[in-house]
Amino acid sequence: MSRLRLSFELWPNMPYGELPIVGPVVNSWGDKPISWCIERVAQYGYEGVDLFFDKYLYELEHKDETELIKEIRNALKATGLIFHSIGAHYLTITPRWWEREDGLKLFQKAVDVGEKIGVNTVVSYIRGGYYDPPTYILMPFEKAWKTLVDIVKRSAKYAKDRGVNISVEPHAGSILQTIQDTLRLLEDVDYENVYVCADTGPAFEIGVKPFMSIRDAVKALGERLNVVHIKDLVGHKGFWKMVWYGGGTVNFDEWAEALKAINYRHFVTVEWEGWFVGGLIGVGETAGVGLSDFDRVAKEALEFLKKHGFG
Repeated sequence: MSRLRLSFELWPNMPYGELPIVGPVVNSWGDKPISWCIERVAQYGYEGVDLFFDKYLYELEHKDETELIKEIRNALKATGLIFHSIGAHYLTITPRWWEREDGLKLFQKAVDVGEKIGVNTVVSYIRGGYYDPPTYILMPFEKAWKTLVDIVKRSAKYAKDRGVNISVEPHAGSILQTIQDTLRLLEDVDYENVYVCADTGPAFEIGVKPFMSIRDAVKALGERLNVVHIKDLVGHKGFWKMVWYGGGTVNFDEWAEALKAINYRHFVTVEWEGWFVGGLIGVGETAGVGLSDFDRVAKEALEFLKKHGFG
């Protein structure tokens, strides 16, 4: 069976914009240079690193792009870390066509950067909801599906021409939330460089698990699975919260066994989102208290996951 290698995702401050409900969310590494973060990830014992693309865009305000890419490449070389994935969550099925085009351009920008640095894949979940928020009111399913296929196919072609893989991320509430629909999308797009990102949180624990076991879902995706975001949560569709590793309903032993059964050879990524809490008391986590200390996250997440067959 394969060994499940672990990577760690780097986030910027305010990754999704202003987020007025929870305030301007910040984490302890959010304002640190990407190269500094890469060195830190290596110090904690991870083998790979993932980059939320907005962090790169923030840094571009102060650095020349050629210089920034050189810094990242040098940090990867010095640490020996593998650049696993870029999270470029800009693809959307909104009826606002100009937003779809702008999102596609940003995704393509991430592909360009991935090509220059040497990334395994560029990941996007499909924004715009469908079931939650209910954009089905504006778009019949077949029209929304046709839009989805179009933007993923265009993304795939752009990436293929540059030797880059892309990954779609199913998510509870989106038009792409079941394994069946995910496999249908791969078939309709029909590009061999299109893979799937599995998120152990809302995507699978809430969106997939009520209809299919984790083992069966992972087996169905098989070789098309090339990213796993690992996290814990509680709740149900429409009402879920991130919680600290071990405090929720995710069965980590089951995930480890399922991934090893398909000889999963890519990285399992610590994607900690429980720091999304702000304002006076916050609403981003069940207890209203965020954990934004990424030094603690990097250390304790690794310790926890090693007890469950990862690393």
